[in-house]
Amino acid sequence: MTNSARMAALMAAASALVLAGCGGGGGGGGPAATTTTATTTSTTGTTGTGTTGTTGSAGTSGSGNSFYVTLPITGLTGTPGNTNPAFGPPGNQSAATGSTTTVIKPTAWTQVTTIDPNNQDMVDYAKAHPGDLLYSRTSSVAMTNGPVGATSSSATLTQWAPASSFFTSQVNGVNSGACTPNSTGCKSAFNGNFGGFQGGAEAATQNGAPVTQTTVNINQPVNIRHQEGSANNLGGYLQDSYIGQYSDQSLTAKLITTANGPDLDPNNTTGSVTTGFYFAGNATPTADMTTLKSGNVKATYTGAFQGTQLVGSTASDIFSGNFPGVTLNADFGKGTVAGNVYNLQTATNCTSTSCTPTPLSYGLAVNGTISGNSYSGTTSFTGVATAPGAAATGGTGNLLGGFFGAGAAETAGVVRVTGTAPGVTGTTSVIGAYGAKK
Repeated sequence: MTNSARMAALMAAASALVLAGCGGGGGGGGPAATTTTATTTSTTGTTGTGTTGTTGSAGTSGSGNSFYVTLPITGLTGTPGNTNPAFGPPGNQSAATGSTTTVIKPTAWTQVTTIDPNNQDMVDYAKAHPGDLLYSRTSSVAMTNGPVGATSSSATLTQWAPASSFFTSQVNGVNSGACTPNSTGCKSAFNGNFGGFQGGAEAATQNGAPVTQTTVNINQPVNIRHQEGSANNLGGYLQDSYIGQYSDQSLTAKLITTANGPDLDPNNTTGSVTTGFYFAGNATPTADMTTLKSGNVKATYTGAFQGTQLVGSTASDIFSGNFPGVTLNADFGKGTVAGNVYNLQTATNCTSTSCTPTPLSYGLAVNGTISGNSYSGTTSFTGVATAPGAAATGGTGNLLGGFFGAGAAETAGVVRVTGTAPGVTGTTSVIGAYGAKK
């Protein structure tokens, strides 16, 4: 089923691959998520931990704070191969603290020797291309204590990459020097220390039995569970921290026949998606934080943001369109953090290969209190912003973040906010994650 464009719209997990190419320096696009009305009360969370730094090996894990939300999918709009989800009201969301996401560092790339073009996922996210030489690797992701009332979720995700994506250098976005995966100096557009991982897993059943595109009975409903996750160190900009997303989608759908095989019927597809963002990494040692506090040290961090906005029943990816898109000022002596998310854009006119970036009419302001190597606080909307310093205009939300690396070299966090965003009609909800360094 060649429906990556539809999948990008439906749960926006595949859109990370699309938006990374048009999101601007350092920003990229994150899988879609959204949030409901957030409270203004927030307690300090626990900084994500792990041993995922630049020398981390396969099997190394990291765990960090996250925000999640569940959205009902009431149907699809459009035509097969080019549809958008119709959402109901946002449902359960994570508590102000307590939700975590744990990621296992991806395994080494392995060549895929056999590809069956007739045995593809019911929801295809640009996985296999018959005739291509492909490589794959896996990573495990687990979300715990997610949205209130929701069940925790986990999956082993598989990422696919064509051989043409592996190179020894890249100049002006052009790959050169093809190389063998896992060899010294060989990297990939989908490689890095957690950075760039984007994988998925799917199970489709009919009458309780597993089915594929070739065995499914098109005249009967099919149940599909599709999970996707990502981890991103902003293209290597971060060395001791990373941000990411995880989504768990359940659908009940009828199928229709198209020129490309069975596809979901836009008028007979319902379900729900639980999705959200997280951050984690090598937490700054307590001794370093004590030194920073006693020395009344101040620091400014710059980086990028990825997230999603929900306006009414329309969800869309948002990201830092120009770098930097995040500035955070930390006063370790006073124990405070304050900053902005700006240069926000969304993607419009998306196809299976590209999108048109469109500036948003608002930014975000964050303020928090440091406790140990973590901080927590509030998030608000600001007017349109292309630089740090914009003042809060309204909206209520939460901030959770932490410091990573020796001497608090990096910071990362998650935000959520709901309210009236400048220039937007109706209630706007935003959820997302950022990473930055000194």
